[in-house]
Amino acid sequence: MKANDSRPIVQSMTPSFRIGIAFKLFCALLGAGIVMAAAMGVASRISFQRGFLGYLNELETQRMGVLTATLAEVYRARIAAGAAPGDAWQFLRGEEDEWRRIVRASDRSFRASRDAEGRPDSAPDIEIGAAALPAGGSEAAGTQPRSESPSRGEPSRRTTLLDADRRVVAGNPRPAPDAMVGPIVVAGDTVGWVASVPFRELTNAADLSFQERQTAAAWYIAALAVLLAGVTAWGLGRIFLAPAQRVAAAIHQLAAGRFDTRVSVTSTDELGRLAADFNRLANTLERNENLRRDFMADVSHELRTPLAIMRGELEAMEDGLQPLDSRSVQSLQSEVAVLSKLVDDIHQLSIADVGSLSYRRLAFDVAGLLEQGLDSFRDRLQARGISPELQVPAGPLTVVGDPERLQQVFHNILENAARYADPQARMRIECRRRGAEVEIAFHDSGPGVADENLGKLFERFYRVEGSRNRATGGSGLGLSICQSIVAAHGGSLAASRSPLGGLALTLRLPAAAATAEPKA
Repeated sequence: MKANDSRPIVQSMTPSFRIGIAFKLFCALLGAGIVMAAAMGVASRISFQRGFLGYLNELETQRMGVLTATLAEVYRARIAAGAAPGDAWQFLRGEEDEWRRIVRASDRSFRASRDAEGRPDSAPDIEIGAAALPAGGSEAAGTQPRSESPSRGEPSRRTTLLDADRRVVAGNPRPAPDAMVGPIVVAGDTVGWVASVPFRELTNAADLSFQERQTAAAWYIAALAVLLAGVTAWGLGRIFLAPAQRVAAAIHQLAAGRFDTRVSVTSTDELGRLAADFNRLANTLERNENLRRDFMADVSHELRTPLAIMRGELEAMEDGLQPLDSRSVQSLQSEVAVLSKLVDDIHQLSIADVGSLSYRRLAFDVAGLLEQGLDSFRDRLQARGISPELQVPAGPLTVVGDPERLQQVFHNILENAARYADPQARMRIECRRRGAEVEIAFHDSGPGVADENLGKLFERFYRVEGSRNRATGGSGLGLSICQSIVAAHGGSLAASRSPLGGLALTLRLPAAAATAEPKA
């Protein structure tokens, strides 16, 4: 391609085709239906073939019973005519027509008995030679008997007459080894045997036609089953996947930043629990996003105020409106201290959130640590007319934790009381053992906090005082830091109404084992 070739590059505009889970579920259910229909068709064909052959062999067994009874009557007739027992079957040797006449007469009797829905107890009399055949017709009289279908095989050719010594007398000269054999019994003695070749396959045209019709009907039923499976799969796919599709659409909206997206929970199964979990996730993300925005707004506000003061004072000094004296430097130093405290609080809160605050685990008397912290605040509290009351038990209250971090918790709580408690307010600190915990409660007489705002005291930058007066209001991070430190010690920090009328902050820490020795 030449360097100055300006022909545009043609991009492929073929749309990408994505197979959705609904189509996959439809194919899976339809495939299962097809496999089941095919298996049912094959099983039905095999079952029909075996069952039909068994049915034909059962009929053959019944026919043989009638034939043995007929041959027994023939044997008795021959003996009555004067034939010796050993020569009673001699008249049939080489006389296939006579053998065929006896077999056909027996078959007519068998069919007549089936038509009458009853099995004959004995065969009708048959006269040998030119005598008349049993009732139902005679070949000599011009009545043609119903012959067996040639494709199934002439019964006289499939059937073999054996004498008492099992030598072939008439019929099939080579009976199969697995031939069905029935005895011919006369006066309790077996005088002969009848052997018949069993049906191993269908060869009769009528039987094959019946089998083909049954097979075609089975495949028609299988095709109908596949069609019903397809309709059912389509309907079930839409029903089952509708909740999943709603959750998927909501996830796309959530990923786009719409944290107010919710999914209606309409069931209690796995999809219903998934929708409920999604709603909880959306609530958490929405709350975190709101906290992030509030945090950024509060941080910018808290940083803007001291920076604006410092900038104004520096500009006044630069313009000569304010002298650079110790008072101005002290004012700037106070604003720098406020900024340093804010930055330090934010830093401590951030590392507490990720669990990176370092802790030293020591067993110590928490009551003694509380007394030390209170002593450092007595002057400041008394300056406002507050005389704190401390109630501690006689013995030590041993806990395992970091004394410096817990001292920071006490400092923040007392700092909060010194800022917000009314002048001349009452303050009581109760420290006691409750079961497996050590409980420390800080009470004051006012001002109180509304019940709906008690849970917000531990939120970042939250202050009950809406004016954010910097004379009394801190950064709003102290109680959040306290809660993180207490949680790291396995305890809890909660706010409630005080019996004195103001606010109560209750700190609970796991008590150390009785064998632990307090350490300074």
